[in-house]
Amino acid sequence: MPSVQQKEEASLNPIPFIGEDVPYFELLARETAQEQDWDVDDEGQLAVDVIETPHESIIRSAIAGVEPEHLLIHVNHDTVTIRGRRTGCEEYPFADVHVAECHWGSFSRTIILPHHVRIEDVVATLKHGILTITLPKTRSESDVPVFPLS
Repeated sequence: MPSVQQKEEASLNPIPFIGEDVPYFELLARETAQEQDWDVDDEGQLAVDVIETPHESIIRSAIAGVEPEHLLIHVNHDTVTIRGRRTGCEEYPFADVHVAECHWGSFSRTIILPHHVRIEDVVATLKHGILTITLPKTRSESDVPVFPLS
């Protein structure tokens, strides 16, 4: 039976106290399950702001905890897909969770834009946990000459 001090240390440490009630192989199975790559079934949807100006659209999203190397941004002429993975959250497998609003793991979001973009001029930045994607508009209007047919 763990002492009071061991229980206090275990509650402060994300690694649970291994006692008779927690089989070692169960802990290994949990760690292996957490190491799986992209889990599409448990994928969260990314919340975004889409702002349109006369010359560009701007997509903003709060993605604190995501490293740039864990982001994939795919831009088509009128569609943007953002995929990523948020890691680094300490888990407490033997604690009661009262509120769980934050999504940890894979996420994605596809946004259909109200205009076409100049793909070669798209810029994405990540600063203080805010992803900002600037998508310059293509010139969509043109004068069309009318030729008489004889």
